[in-house]
Amino acid sequence: MARAGVGVTPPIINYKGSFMRRKPNVLRVSAVVATVTVAAACGDGGTATGPSNRSPAASGTMPAQTVTVGETATLTVSSYFRDPDGDALSYGAETSDAAVATVSVSGSTLTVIGVTAGATTVTVTASDPEGLSASQSFEVTVLNRPPEAVDKIPDLTVTAGGTESVDASSYFRDPDGDALSYGAETSDAAVATVSVSGSTLTVIGVTAGATTVTVTASDPEGLSASQSFEVTAQEPVALAVPAAYLTQAAQDLDSDVPLIAGRQALLRVFGTADDYLTPTGKGLATFFVRGQEVYRAPLEPPTPNIPLDVDESRLDRSFNARIPEHVLQPGLEMVAELDPDRTLLLKPGSRSRFPASGRLTVDVREVPPMHLTFVPVLYHTETEGATATNSQVENAARDLATEDSRGELRYTRDILPIGDLSVKLREPHYTSANTSGGGSGQILRELSMLRHLEAAEGEYYHGLFAVPEQQHPNWPAGMADPSGHVAISEVFQDFVQRRLIAHELGHNLSLSHAPCGTTGDPAFPYADGSIGIWGHRFIRGDATGFGELFPPEYTDIMSYCFPQWISDYHFSKALRFRSASAVATSRQTAVASTATLLLWGGTHDGDLRLEPAFVLDARVKIPEASGPYDVTGLDDEGRRLFSVSFTPDELDHGGSSFLFAIPFEAEWTEDLDRVTLTGPEGSTTLDRDTGGRAALIVDRASGRIRTIARDWYDGAVPAAVPPNAQVEIIRGLPSR
Repeated sequence: MARAGVGVTPPIINYKGSFMRRKPNVLRVSAVVATVTVAAACGDGGTATGPSNRSPAASGTMPAQTVTVGETATLTVSSYFRDPDGDALSYGAETSDAAVATVSVSGSTLTVIGVTAGATTVTVTASDPEGLSASQSFEVTVLNRPPEAVDKIPDLTVTAGGTESVDASSYFRDPDGDALSYGAETSDAAVATVSVSGSTLTVIGVTAGATTVTVTASDPEGLSASQSFEVTAQEPVALAVPAAYLTQAAQDLDSDVPLIAGRQALLRVFGTADDYLTPTGKGLATFFVRGQEVYRAPLEPPTPNIPLDVDESRLDRSFNARIPEHVLQPGLEMVAELDPDRTLLLKPGSRSRFPASGRLTVDVREVPPMHLTFVPVLYHTETEGATATNSQVENAARDLATEDSRGELRYTRDILPIGDLSVKLREPHYTSANTSGGGSGQILRELSMLRHLEAAEGEYYHGLFAVPEQQHPNWPAGMADPSGHVAISEVFQDFVQRRLIAHELGHNLSLSHAPCGTTGDPAFPYADGSIGIWGHRFIRGDATGFGELFPPEYTDIMSYCFPQWISDYHFSKALRFRSASAVATSRQTAVASTATLLLWGGTHDGDLRLEPAFVLDARVKIPEASGPYDVTGLDDEGRRLFSVSFTPDELDHGGSSFLFAIPFEAEWTEDLDRVTLTGPEGSTTLDRDTGGRAALIVDRASGRIRTIARDWYDGAVPAAVPPNAQVEIIRGLPSR
């Protein structure tokens, strides 16, 4: 039975039981109609409840998409469908080849993910709530990605006629996982040839020289990546290691100069080759103490090649390492290996190890810390305007003890075998030394007295003074007690010359002058006063970290010529002195202070000098051996109360000095009338008249001597001593 529709009998609408014939294909419904009944053409009746649902429809054309493997593309599919009834649509999608690309939909967002290179069709379906739908498709193209280089192929060294292999697969990858094929070519087949089997490159050296090998990795679609490496073809060479040493300032090729414990050092290992040989890597130095490994240091190789002969003149001519302080200790041994990875192309019989067998014993010695006290020496007399320089001396002393802004102490530490150095500043000492001649020796003797009364055993006193203007250049710029603990250095315009403190302290460490510009030590090994070896020091801001060198032609710090460094002879001598002093000090027992008579003086320009004698509580100090000089105490009838035979200490600029503290007998207070010094130069006497006119001005608060007042009569404190200072006055020669 046919249904009503277009081209059939118009429907009959049942409305309150009446039937009415209407025009074909026209449906008119009153606003109050609640039910529509559709009748069949034959008179059968049917009932419908509203207009029919219409299907979604495509709107526009979905664009094709292109992605690479692993990449994602998204599309808002709601832009490409509509529903004529306004129904909400849901979306689905499928791909014709999920091996090429996958597809998923969330809401109206479609996501395509590339899987492998190729093409696939994605069909998107939009459905309304009643299941009616519409579809459209678009093409997805997944592109292939090229291979990639993942690591740098290292440069290669091969012997002429020798073969080396490289696995190219370690240096390329394909992001799509494609299998790669490899090819290679050389820029100079006369130097080296290259062939490929699978992923293995085989390089064959032909003749000595250098060439570039380029390796290409290709995927199945012909995309590729390339990288190059250098090939050096060499003839095998003979390698030797003739010498190696550690230096802290001065060293010879035989490594005879001892080292200081706890101070960093530069290690230089000298390799030689009989032909051009470029190091392929770093060497290795291993250090041992009492058989146990304590440190390893990579050795920076020479550039551009290992030299043909030992060459100390440049740091880039040796394998080098900076060895830290903690490694340097007694019992140290060392082994250096220039080719630890066995990559050098060597002839049979070559040697890359030093020493060839066993270990190198390194002479490292302990030295005690050096305690250095700077003493500003000021003038308290206006004679010839001497006090005008006092402020300069105080400024220089303060800077040395705190900032060392000009690097005087840094230079001293670098050049001398000092080790740990502690510095402090003493309050000023005022002197009335004779500024018209011989005053520097007098200042030195005064400091010797101060040190004996105040300082601990082994402590060094270094006076800083200004030379009176009228005495330039008659006074030396410095003076020291060789092998002693007292020295003085000149201050010039607020600073001390850099070399001066090191020079005078060198005298304290037993060093005599080097023979250049002055007479010197007859045992000094270099006639021109030169250092004779390659000197070295570390410097701040050095990019390599290995410091700088000083050529053998430099003159020794103990000479009067320039430029200067220190010789192996003097570094060794000073270090041996420091080591021996440490042993001697360790064996000494503490000596309590007791009442002593202080006897001090010396010689100058052929004259005897006897300073005022004082009774003080101090350590007893008597000569170790007799000599051609005597200090004798006599009563007023000429009877001998004591006699001390000795040899004075020679000073570095001529003359001599001595200081003794002998136990004081109580009866000498009444009986001692005069003290006489005799020697090859004659004799001189200090009696109660001359000795009694001198006094020590002592600060009660600190116990320190502020000045030695010569020709002191009326008990007035010298003007240079602060007026509020609490002082104690000790007269020369005991009072009766």
